[in-house]
Amino acid sequence: MDEKILKTRLIDYILGCKYPKCKLIGVEVPFVSMKRRVDVLVITGTKELVAFEIKSDLDSLRRLHDQIKDYKKTFDKLYIVTSAKYKDICDKDLHNTSVGYIYINGKIDERKKAKPTKKLDKECLARFLLKTDLVDLGYNKCDTVEHIRNELIKDVKNIETLRKLAIDSLLQRYSKRFALFKKHKERKTLLSDLDYLTKDFDILYLVDLWLNIWI
Repeated sequence: MDEKILKTRLIDYILGCKYPKCKLIGVEVPFVSMKRRVDVLVITGTKELVAFEIKSDLDSLRRLHDQIKDYKKTFDKLYIVTSAKYKDICDKDLHNTSVGYIYINGKIDERKKAKPTKKLDKECLARFLLKTDLVDLGYNKCDTVEHIRNELIKDVKNIETLRKLAIDSLLQRYSKRFALFKKHKERKTLLSDLDYLTKDFDILYLVDLWLNIWI
């Protein structure tokens, strides 16, 4: 089972029973200063920031340890999602960790629930904010984005405040895309539906506008 199929199955599981009241689903969202991309990001109804890392039968687990370290600095919860190839490895290696595990092969089996991350990293959260977000907070637009982010990290003493700013930035950036996805998807998510979560939003918006006018 390849990664895109796993994504469609996972998204249906999230919307159907895992987080049916979620505020956002994002796909291939950059984090850790563009070094990483989260396969599926969810902001839950209670504004938890949850990451899903997919390992298909075509993937390797070579980078997984380092990926988990970065995920746990950035997200409230982390799930590894895989099919048959890595089932036994994940059962064993994730057993005594805070990382959750979902197995997809015909049916979907949440074999282990994720536990909340104990300590998030200020810098990782701050990197979700774009320069426009930072300027809106009152920082000097003439300064570089790196300088402003460093100032923000020094100014914000409570990491929960920074976590909320990161979530607000993600919602601002991706909510319209998610709304368009929900509008057009049928009962089950198709491979073509992933375009609404990954392709250029301006083009998708224009297509949607044209369909509303002519159909």
